[in-house]
Amino acid sequence: MSWVNTASIIPELGIIRELNMYFLAVYEGNSSVSADIKNILKISGYQNIADDLPK
Repeated sequence: MSWVNTASIIPELGIIRELNMYFLAVYEGNSSVSADIKNILKISGYQNIADDLPK
């Protein structure tokens, strides 16, 4: 949860950061991290973005 302290106050930049982390996790084959990020996006109200991400 240390990323909370470094998150931007501009929500759009935070989403971009999370998407970057998601695709890095997918690229590295870390499915648990990518699944966690998708769940965070869903909980945060970004259901449409989470649904559009590859599995």
